[in-house]
Amino acid sequence: MAFSVETGEDAAEAYVMRAGELGLLKWIITLEAAALDVGTKNELDNLLSAYGAFMRDYLQVKVDLSEVYSAFQYMASDVGGITMATPALPIEEVLRRLRMSA
Repeated sequence: MAFSVETGEDAAEAYVMRAGELGLLKWIITLEAAALDVGTKNELDNLLSAYGAFMRDYLQVKVDLSEVYSAFQYMASDVGGITMATPALPIEEVLRRLRMSA
């Protein structure tokens, strides 16, 4: 990423694109979802929509974020029409995967 920025590439674009190429974007978004206390699939959908809009509008790239859904477990809620979403792996494991790829 540092090389990309040194050669004039936008830092945000370099970060997102390299994370995507390395398969890390899914885990980065999972950590962000945990930090934001995302607890429902609707909230996860909104987070992914915001990421998609940022990439489309600011970076002018289209990235398929559907793989992020595989990083979560889903279960029905007592409230009709609500599906709960939690990271499929413990946060410690997500961090370990990110460290291994660094």
